Amino acid sequence: MKKFSLPALCAVLLLLSACGGGGGDDSFSGAGGVVLSLQPSSIDVGDRTRVTLNIFEVNEDGVVVKVNFPEALSYVGGTAKLVIDGDEEEIEPDESVDGDDEDRFLVFFLAEDIFDRDGEGTVQFELQARDSLSDGEVSVDIDVDDPTVPNNREFSVETPQFQAEDTAQIQIDK
Repeated sequence: MKKFSLPALCAVLLLLSACGGGGGDDSFSGAGGVVLSLQPSSIDVGDRTRVTLNIFEVNEDGVVVKVNFPEALSYVGGTAKLVIDGDEEEIEPDESVDGDDEDRFLVFFLAEDIFDRDGEGTVQFELQARDSLSDGEVSVDIDVDDPTVPNNREFSVETPQFQAEDTAQIQIDK
């Protein structure tokens, strides 16, 4: 019978446990994915553009969808809707606030159970041009909704924790 030293046996067991069993465990779940589009992307002052956010693979804790846009645009109240499997539901952003660099934020908190069984859905809303802008940008960030923090305290304009996951260009003519 072969004898193994205790330190060698411990090292082998430690190495095996650190490997995590291999096998490609796909248990990681990020916030989800989002694709942003504008229609149209070139407008005149006073005109509107429709923002469409295609959201997919939503985390089981739900998501926080943050949209950042220039102050030359303003959110048109009453235009936001959530579309799931062709069914539309009127919604409103949970937050609409001025940023600190001549920009604005819209924030939507969306529970996972409002999406279809594949975790997919679409948010649409309109922005209206208030001033001309030669090279503007509308962008979106999606994060996991932290279930331990009340939604009214989860987003701060001072520290928006915003990293654009998708961006669309907009031009506004006088």
